[in-house]
Amino acid sequence: WMPWTDDTKSERAEAKFIKYIQGRMVEGKVFMLTIAMDGVPVGMIDFHNIDHADRHAEVGYWLSSRVQGRGIMTRALKLMIDHGFKSMGLHKILIQVDSGNHKSDAIPKRLGFSKEAVFKEQIYFHGEYRDFVEFGLINHANRDDSKIGK
Repeated sequence: WMPWTDDTKSERAEAKFIKYIQGRMVEGKVFMLTIAMDGVPVGMIDFHNIDHADRHAEVGYWLSSRVQGRGIMTRALKLMIDHGFKSMGLHKILIQVDSGNHKSDAIPKRLGFSKEAVFKEQIYFHGEYRDFVEFGLINHANRDDSKIGK
């Protein structure tokens, strides 16, 4: 249910998408990386909806079906979490997953994310409404509890 997939079917559309993402990265709204194996792009992972004031962001990812099941996305997400918490100063990272995509929701579960919400019929995709599940991970190492309640 990623909105850009239906619109990205040519080199020209891909170039337009890359230019758009580059602009969003300059604005600090997106941080996107390509996942490559042997120099060949096989997926991507990104932070989007980055909120610098409240220090949270959402993660999105996809991986070619031909390389799934090898731990690639789990390793990529671990690196993104580390970058988000340590380099970007994020307090919380969110992931939204199609409720029927069990391969994709296994990744945040494996890395300690907590299931926070189920959004019923939130996405209209290919003629049907889909639920999505939101997972969250909080950076407790970055918290100054001495300021809570003051």
